[in-house]
Amino acid sequence: MAVLGIAVLASILVPPGWIALITSLFILFLQFKYGFNVIAAMAEGEFQAPSLRDTISGGGYDLVYKQFAIVFFMLIMPGIVATQLAPLLGTLLGIFFLLVLPMSTIVLAREQSLGSALNPVILVTSIYRIGWAYLLVYLYLLMMFASSMTFGQLAFEYLGANGAQVVTAASGYYFALVMYSLMGYMMYQYRHKLDA
Repeated sequence: MAVLGIAVLASILVPPGWIALITSLFILFLQFKYGFNVIAAMAEGEFQAPSLRDTISGGGYDLVYKQFAIVFFMLIMPGIVATQLAPLLGTLLGIFFLLVLPMSTIVLAREQSLGSALNPVILVTSIYRIGWAYLLVYLYLLMMFASSMTFGQLAFEYLGANGAQVVTAASGYYFALVMYSLMGYMMYQYRHKLDA
């Protein structure tokens, strides 16, 4: 919860501009790093939140860069495929990437390999091994993402831009932590099937 507190404080104290952008990117980086620590802890059956000190002092920063690379790749490739080959193919690739993004994050957390996290055979096989539970978790992840966006929109409507900034930061980081926990717990629950 320390990352959540840092995010809320930064949204209150840092004025808009370049400093706010740099601060936001740093907090996002820290959130991804903390998220991977949450996934790793939950996957090992440790239901205690990792400390912020362990997140900052521990290794594994390369996972954050790899996660940014995965998201960038999954955002750019459907557009390239749609313009270079066929719009329908690009659309289908975009849908595929949306469906496998949580599994890609899980595979990255498990194997710490960019190639494995982008390998469609590994992703589809892992989803198949988990079965319908993956789709259920995926729906929960979508609901949490939508809830975070709804909180931000309602806050902007009722509290104005400054209030919305604080509420959006708090709800966004809270729901992100819950999503990381859910992915880590799915790894823990289906660890025998994923190791097969």
